[in-house]
Amino acid sequence: MIDVVFPRKSRDLFSGRAYFLGQLNKNSERGKNTILLGQKYIGKSTILKEFIVKAKDVNSIYVDFEKISKSPEKFAVEFIGNICFWFLGKRYKEYSGFMEIETLKKLELKSSGAAAIINDVENELSKIKPDQNLLINKAFSFPQVLSKESGKRIVVCVKEFQEIFSLENYEGIKDVLAIFNECKGNCVYLATSSEINSVKERLSKCFDIEEVGYMSKDETGELLGKAGKKADINQVYKLAKGHPLYSLAIADGDAERKFISEALVKKGAIYNSCRDIFYSSLNRARGKTLLTITLKILAKEDGLRLSEISRRLYRASPVTKNLLARLIDVDLIRLENKRFSISDPILRYWIRNVFDGLEFDHDIDEKILGELAKEL
Repeated sequence: MIDVVFPRKSRDLFSGRAYFLGQLNKNSERGKNTILLGQKYIGKSTILKEFIVKAKDVNSIYVDFEKISKSPEKFAVEFIGNICFWFLGKRYKEYSGFMEIETLKKLELKSSGAAAIINDVENELSKIKPDQNLLINKAFSFPQVLSKESGKRIVVCVKEFQEIFSLENYEGIKDVLAIFNECKGNCVYLATSSEINSVKERLSKCFDIEEVGYMSKDETGELLGKAGKKADINQVYKLAKGHPLYSLAIADGDAERKFISEALVKKGAIYNSCRDIFYSSLNRARGKTLLTITLKILAKEDGLRLSEISRRLYRASPVTKNLLARLIDVDLIRLENKRFSISDPILRYWIRNVFDGLEFDHDIDEKILGELAKEL
């Protein structure tokens, strides 16, 4: 299954990130949970998958919490199903069957405790009103019991761990992190999250936190070399800042013109990732209209004080301060020395131009591209 979630071509391109791999290895051996925090598309999941490929003497499980069902009943079955699927080393064609309780009941796990948990889950699901808290408890206990009785060390690798908080929308679950912490025992979890400020404090109670940013220039050079890109590394690094996806996208031909096209043409890699980051972040915040206007203000003039933003918004300082706090909470802006800025300079470039109407359905006219290159 690792060849599906992490194809060999992607593995061959993996570059740098030695520090984070070292932390994952060290902490997993010490029995410490670790979570990688960082913006979308920065390479957190790739680091996690590289750990799975390289890890020795351990049974690695990969679970994507963005794709797993978020009702307690289905979550319990699908979480246990993912554990069993990876633990038994099944082929991807069998995966969907493992998401059903009927398949799990028939498995030979050589663990009476794990089998008992599956039976308990099935019995609970047969009730008119299942105990949702109990189901989540059983799910998170499962890898611990399986590891202990099989004598095999299990490391559960979770993409977008913060999705677990969706379970708290159900009346039967008040504090899902407390259930997780109580049940995991000495089973090690390595995870990622694209949400940072809003979840960091809660997750710090259960995880060692590592924040993943852009790659260094040397790491970027290594990546471009493996990809066979003969580019001006200084120019690529200046424009893409060490972002792995963006660096690869602009490393063919004229880096400046390629950057503009990738950022402003709707099929471009930079355009689509910035668009996804922008709208998914705003969807987590309240008051989309004023938040968008605030971001447009900061895209045109970064590093403004609260009073300056208030004047441009035509809103009182307390109202503006609340808006800015919400944007910080969803990682779109930062505050340094009493000045507010958009967190990611490339996202700032995208917002400034796209909301000024500079987005293109197809290739950019050469004359316009030349003008944009001068402004860049």
